[in-house]
Amino acid sequence: MFKKKLLFIALLILSGVFIISSCKKDDDNPVIPIKTDKRVFIVNEGPFQSGSGTLSIYYRDTDEVDNHVFEGVNGFTLGNLVQSISVHQDKIYIVVNNAGRIEVAAKDDLVSSGSIEGINLPRYFLGLDAFKAYVTSWDNQVYIVDLNSNTISGNIATATGPEKMLQVGESVWVLNQGGLSIDSSITVIDISTDQAIKSLIVGDKPTGIVQDKNGLVWVMCSGKGWNGFPGADDTKGKLVCIDPQDYSITKTLEFPGTTDHPEKLVIDKAGEKMFFNYPGGLYSQEVSAQTLELNLVVSSPTMFYALGFDSVSGMVFTSNPLDYTQNGLVYRIDPDLNEKVDSFSAGIIPGEFFFN
Repeated sequence: MFKKKLLFIALLILSGVFIISSCKKDDDNPVIPIKTDKRVFIVNEGPFQSGSGTLSIYYRDTDEVDNHVFEGVNGFTLGNLVQSISVHQDKIYIVVNNAGRIEVAAKDDLVSSGSIEGINLPRYFLGLDAFKAYVTSWDNQVYIVDLNSNTISGNIATATGPEKMLQVGESVWVLNQGGLSIDSSITVIDISTDQAIKSLIVGDKPTGIVQDKNGLVWVMCSGKGWNGFPGADDTKGKLVCIDPQDYSITKTLEFPGTTDHPEKLVIDKAGEKMFFNYPGGLYSQEVSAQTLELNLVVSSPTMFYALGFDSVSGMVFTSNPLDYTQNGLVYRIDPDLNEKVDSFSAGIIPGEFFFN
């Protein structure tokens, strides 16, 4: 993800910009958010190494969008670069990567209650209970956060470039994506002891992880390389299925070539169908299938960027950062009808969603 932003000019030359019409409100002025449970939070990364990322809110009941809501409430910006967002125990945690900070605010009105400092290049936040959370960091650590004081209480060593996490029973599985290089492993952490208990080798550059209705864990491995920039040592992407009871790999579904790399992974509410970004658009895969299906849900001349599944509406959310300097687009896609429902303008580089 990090390198692709550096290459966006070349990407624009190689591909067109995909824009669909929007019936949504596009309000770039700071606003006070409406207190409702019918919200989707969108973090916009912001200009690379300059300016500030932002927070947008999409309201399911009115189909309206408010942008710049965090600074509208608090009077200061989030900073650079806004990486991810999570809601836990009625608080919102916004991870600001380059600033080395996690902003903490009330979920309802977004009023800031402080920040978590002292983590170098934080990536993702995972709340575990009322007292503890984990944060991945590109210094190859998972930091343990005391939620009572918003301070660091310890750290757990991982492999290179830990990113997304998934709680699986009493353990947390950490994807080691590789940072600016390539890793192919998962670190499994025992929540009760805060100790790494297992290292699993899956495939190059794991970028997505979900658990299906059968309790099996699926990992999207993008493979070595970058879409649009083929290299001699590129590797194929893989979808790997793991039984968490004994850590055995039950399926490995390999993508057809080394030049096209799948990215990210989400699953529907029933835990039966997975979705991922791939050159050509949004694709799906049934967890019961024994082979790679590559079912095209919605086509796109440029590869989608963000990815999320809204279990309330049943919609898949994706994004297009356009030229990485102007406001990007968010698309809502109906996976049952295989069609785009609509789109709306968010902030610069819409990168992650949280579905309230």
